[in-house]
Amino acid sequence: MVYAAYCCELKCLLAFSPSELVEEEIRFKDCGSETNQKQFIINMLRQFSVTTGKNKKKVLVTEAKVLGKTVCEAAWREIYNVSEKRYEECVRMLKNGKINVVHGNMLKKRASTKTERALSWMRSLFERIGDWMPHKTQVHLPTASSKKQFYHRMLKEFNEELGIKPEDNITYEYFTMIWQKHLPEFIIPKVREFVRCSICIQLREDIARTRIKTERDKLEDMLEKHLKQVEIERRLYHNKREQARRESDEVLCVIQDGMDQAKTCLPRLVECDKLTHLLARIRLHLTGSIVHTNVPGGKIVPVYLDYNNFPHDSNLSMHLLLETLVDNKARLSRKLFAQLDNCYRENKNKYMLSLGHVLVELDIFDQVDFHFMPVGHTHEDIDQLFSCISRYFKKTNIYTMPDIERIISDSYNVPVFVKHVTHVFDIKKWLSPHMSKVFKGQSQPLCFQFKKIGGKTRMHYRHYSTSAWRPAVVYAEGNVPIEESLGLICMETMPNIDDVPDYVKPCVERMEPEKLQKDIPDAYGGRIPKLEDRNWLRNFVQDVDSYGEVPASKPGTWFLSDLVQTAREKRAKESDDELPQHLQNIQARIETECADLIVGRSMKQNCNKDAVQVDNFGSLMEGMFVAVFLPHLKQRPQLGKVMKLHREEETMAIHWFSGSWTGQWKPAYLGGGRNRKENIEVVWIESALCWDFELTKGGLLPRTVLNTLRVKYNDAQNEMHENSD
Repeated sequence: MVYAAYCCELKCLLAFSPSELVEEEIRFKDCGSETNQKQFIINMLRQFSVTTGKNKKKVLVTEAKVLGKTVCEAAWREIYNVSEKRYEECVRMLKNGKINVVHGNMLKKRASTKTERALSWMRSLFERIGDWMPHKTQVHLPTASSKKQFYHRMLKEFNEELGIKPEDNITYEYFTMIWQKHLPEFIIPKVREFVRCSICIQLREDIARTRIKTERDKLEDMLEKHLKQVEIERRLYHNKREQARRESDEVLCVIQDGMDQAKTCLPRLVECDKLTHLLARIRLHLTGSIVHTNVPGGKIVPVYLDYNNFPHDSNLSMHLLLETLVDNKARLSRKLFAQLDNCYRENKNKYMLSLGHVLVELDIFDQVDFHFMPVGHTHEDIDQLFSCISRYFKKTNIYTMPDIERIISDSYNVPVFVKHVTHVFDIKKWLSPHMSKVFKGQSQPLCFQFKKIGGKTRMHYRHYSTSAWRPAVVYAEGNVPIEESLGLICMETMPNIDDVPDYVKPCVERMEPEKLQKDIPDAYGGRIPKLEDRNWLRNFVQDVDSYGEVPASKPGTWFLSDLVQTAREKRAKESDDELPQHLQNIQARIETECADLIVGRSMKQNCNKDAVQVDNFGSLMEGMFVAVFLPHLKQRPQLGKVMKLHREEETMAIHWFSGSWTGQWKPAYLGGGRNRKENIEVVWIESALCWDFELTKGGLLPRTVLNTLRVKYNDAQNEMHENSD
């Protein structure tokens, strides 16, 4: 406060003592918030101001008083430390008739921090464990759960993870109220409309019958563990889905399932009457897929329609999965994660597992994972697609196939590509002669993985995603792994991909042509009002026998041929995109590990867990990286991958890699264009220095392997000089 500040000719400020000025300023500041301070200013203005003019828009200040003493406007502002801008703002408010100041957010209803925290937790959990209903806009939570269980789980997790005490959270009554208000689509159904989980039902019935508290607690713990495991399995798919959207070069995530056939028929009428509800209809089968990758919206949605003239078995599932991959071959990645329906007839059988083996053996993918949800908990985001389609079906009469195509395309939040299944390859017949003779027990595990080990494609499995992969590797004498323990082999031999499979013979009898020709469209009468719709139905029924025919000739190539060609072109492009040397050096500095730290007596580090360095070559296997020493080659190190072992001749065929000590390593090729081929050479097995190691993600030698190779090459060079002397 400037006590001697000039305000006017009368020098009003000099009429007050310093203590009086301080007290008035403190009184103004004690109002607290800016809103209350503005209210104070307006109240004072109302006391010493009047409004004049036609509309009383002009504010005239008659006299301003402080502690009973008359002062000018400038002195009044100086006493209360009010800026001229704020003072003028309050004058404008008074002109407009505003005598009460209201904060801008006062009338806005905002949830408290506790409420927002609870809602965020509820939505996150419910989306993870809920089943999206394919025919409703609902998400069904486990029938064995209750709202009170969810509430206590929230309190427990907040306490353990965030350190929030139960009394600092919302009450149970408020929990149920905000659930009903903000999350009405998540419900706990009393009766499930689809096949339910037998474990959930059995445990729930036992809990209801048990009167002993200790036994009931045990049963509730078992049920909680089961639901927690289901949540973990669902989260695995969700994580892979998000990873595929972020790292599209690493993972391609696909989910595939079929829609309930009762909702897809022609004609489909919103209101049924007694005359038409028993008449024949054209039955359709809809199979949906969602490809999660790095595109706008995060997914590509193809939908396949057939007239129920093909058997709904693994042939159809494999055909549509391969067609989906071919349609998105520009987005192929290193790994494939396929989420499939837990149905033995369509997916979980020896044919689908053999297809996973083929996709890896042909180097289309480095790794293929098939994942299944537990029975009774299989609904996922693909069922949300079906729910959107079903909701449109309930609102509109559908008479023809163009109507269905239009509705499906308009029903979802991203573009839907509708395709017709005109033929199905008999992939089962194509695979059968080459498959392993025995397949047992594949109905129990939920996870299957295929990748190459030792140059051979092998399958591993596990019951849940938290279990260990089986079979586990078992080592014999000399640290040599037993062949059978490295993984299961689904294909004893490989079929020729140039041999296009035969077509599956359609079964027109499944369409019931006699009933269709009898009822459609004449028996529906006026329920089909448009002439063009009746003509479409009449033409379809007349040509129904054509849906039992197979194409006259087979194509020159098929799905696997296209995928193999695309994968080869992609690998060739990656090998050509080599970084400049200065960038390779920078990458080496970023990705390589630091040197070994030695404290005390210095020892030569000859042992390395990342590279096998034993004189016994029994652990050397096909598919492993190997470093060899060939004196006639000047390059150091000499690196390659074992393609074929001839132990009787003590030789091996290796595919050379090009690179440097600290640079990037890539497969070496001879020639260019169509004449390009892998640079493969046969060398002696005894020339191997170390093997069974992996390059880093950037194609560099790990630091530990690098140190080992320097020692090995130095020893080999010295030994060669000693022998020559």
